[in-house]
Amino acid sequence: MDKNQQAEHSAKWWRLPLASFLLLSAMAVAASAEVARFSPFDSVASVPEADLRSPAALPPKGGVLRSGTLRTFDTLNSIPFPAIYPVRIGYTFDSLLVAAVAEPAVYYGLLAKEIEVVRDFREVRVVLDERARWHDGTPVTASDVEFTFRTLREFGFPTYREAFALIDVQIEAPDTLIFRNAAPRSWRWIEQLGLMKIQSRAYWSDKNVTADTMVPPLGSGPYKVSGVDQNRRFSLVRNDRYWAADHPVNAGRWNFDELLVEYFFEKFTMMAALKRGELDVLLEADAGDWRDGYAGSALETGKLRR
Repeated sequence: MDKNQQAEHSAKWWRLPLASFLLLSAMAVAASAEVARFSPFDSVASVPEADLRSPAALPPKGGVLRSGTLRTFDTLNSIPFPAIYPVRIGYTFDSLLVAAVAEPAVYYGLLAKEIEVVRDFREVRVVLDERARWHDGTPVTASDVEFTFRTLREFGFPTYREAFALIDVQIEAPDTLIFRNAAPRSWRWIEQLGLMKIQSRAYWSDKNVTADTMVPPLGSGPYKVSGVDQNRRFSLVRNDRYWAADHPVNAGRWNFDELLVEYFFEKFTMMAALKRGELDVLLEADAGDWRDGYAGSALETGKLRR
């Protein structure tokens, strides 16, 4: 660019280098006159910085995590609405951004290496990480992101259809896209854009994107589907060749070699399986069951912990 072009570019775009993370909040809007730059560990208040940087502080890898659910599933295709797909199948796909667990409105870049946001949030330019790979070793490209966006806008869940209705996308380069919003909005549409699970255009090129299937679609995430027994169990194995295994955003994550989900039709049976030691963990949402439902020798002896 010449100097005039550089000045015009700087006035229009707010550059957010996502090798660290993207902050999208009221504070970010107020500070939009300046470039926001962060290191990967600047705002992780819940964990000491030294712990994040020290390999000795990270959890070991290995083992199997067994959990239970009362949900059902009839497809492994998570694109269309309505679709009932297995819990945790999202672990087989990556997204442009990853939400920080302990900080509201903070997002780390994963597939996205860099993002530029126009100050009124009408345009967003996304640059992909050149290292990103599908499980078959082929690169994740801007074409895959465009395909996912357009497909979810047409066939996806209502939240995507509504959020993306007035947005269009243009591929600028094999690793770069620009999204344009025709209506003034808050930054929330960028959040939904960043968190959508990216699908492979090449994989779906000869398949019906709205059809039910028990064949696992091609993913790029930390896990691969290893076993499917419809409405009985679903299992994933950790992908040893995961492209982002050493990415800063994944430090301390994706530790189990296998994730096994057992499906139950009745809650009492699922609770009993936990008390017998056939499951490792359950998420309990009922206050009464939390207080009384797990009483017994397993809880009294410490074999089961709340």
